[in-house]
Amino acid sequence: MNNLARYRELKGLSQRDLAEVLKVSQPTIQRAESEAPSAKLETYKLCANYFGITLSDIFSDRTEVEDRFLQMLREVPDQKLDQVMGLIELAKSIPPEGAEEANQTDDPQET
Repeated sequence: MNNLARYRELKGLSQRDLAEVLKVSQPTIQRAESEAPSAKLETYKLCANYFGITLSDIFSDRTEVEDRFLQMLREVPDQKLDQVMGLIELAKSIPPEGAEEANQTDDPQET
């Protein structure tokens, strides 16, 4: 299965709504979402263009969190990308909440 339905639902659209916007039929959207053999590449291109994504985004196996991150990253001006990357590196170096408690032992003699 592809991610087309997920992108459509993120926009709050029904299959019929998306079909109207793209000037195609609702069964055309249904075939594309279910990857029916009769689905046309042109339909996927129209959808990708409408959602501001690539064909690769439609067919990737990324998670929703990864998709949200990529969408946010695409909106960052080029001049700010180095700062964003620095923040990501900083975030990677901070232990997750509760990690310190998990690393402590239950043996009071070792403290």
